[in-house]
Amino acid sequence: MKISAAKVLSRIKQALVGMSGLSASLHRVRGYNQITIVSYHGIHQGELPLGDHCFMHLDLFKEQMHYLHQHFNVLPLEEAMLIDNYQGEKPLAVITFDDGFYNNYSLAFPVLKALQLPATIFLATRYINSHDTIWFCDLLRMLSQSENDALHWRGKSYLLKTEEQKQAVSRLLQAELKTQEADEAQASMQALALALNCDLHYSYQTDSPFYMLTAEAIKEMSDSGLITFGAHSHSHVILSKTSLAHAREEIQTSIRETARLSGKPCVCFAYPNGRAEDFNEQHQQILSDFGIRFSASTINGLTSPQKDLLAIKRLFIDTDTDIEVFKLQVHGHR
Repeated sequence: MKISAAKVLSRIKQALVGMSGLSASLHRVRGYNQITIVSYHGIHQGELPLGDHCFMHLDLFKEQMHYLHQHFNVLPLEEAMLIDNYQGEKPLAVITFDDGFYNNYSLAFPVLKALQLPATIFLATRYINSHDTIWFCDLLRMLSQSENDALHWRGKSYLLKTEEQKQAVSRLLQAELKTQEADEAQASMQALALALNCDLHYSYQTDSPFYMLTAEAIKEMSDSGLITFGAHSHSHVILSKTSLAHAREEIQTSIRETARLSGKPCVCFAYPNGRAEDFNEQHQQILSDFGIRFSASTINGLTSPQKDLLAIKRLFIDTDTDIEVFKLQVHGHR
């Protein structure tokens, strides 16, 4: 893949700003009146079946956590969002994980515990204590397993001969399915399984990066006092892509199950997919009715304490976010 000269120059500038420490200095000059909330999904140590922007290598995650530990005051989401007139010597940060992958426990939790960094994990509760996983992980697994040289899909053909081609098809299909109503997206997954000559139903084990959290792991992390848990809908349905009645059921079930699994009241929620078009005021009202005080979106940016508590902005940390770009992001310069 070719990269334009302008993009190369932009990356060089970003690296120079990060390495010089200028991003932290500019943040200090601007003031610490906003919170940096970083968003992760899965952490992996070995090779992924197929690369995806939601799964970060453990070494990179460690490096980023050490930077936050050194340069930020990291607080739980609920505490950070209620701060008034912060006067600390370091900017505020919050660490979050969406979905509830087992590697949040097996790989991320030891890093967080060693550094005493609190975090919030948002659970898609249908998949907890099961061998099933979220649909986009099924798609990644089927594309990696398929022996087809091409995918013939809705009048078009897509090459599947290399990992890069499969990753490109994964990105395209994920974007397409996210635009579909919930029932239509499920039907599309079944049709894709047939087209790829793969089984949609699969039993994931603990050695898979797509394996989801167990009740025992959740209890241990919750009991540590370091990890809090929020809801993320029951089956990871995009709220705006289903009926209001179904959205209410998804929200209520996930809140109830999250409280049961963690042994603590559930007051936090993260919108599946989380873009501005993925939720609305009706969904926010339902969340409020069920006791949710804080809801995280994937709308990019730093967030202000005590403002927009049901549409909190976050920074998505992509798989290939190196430490210099990470510095720019968390200090609000990218």
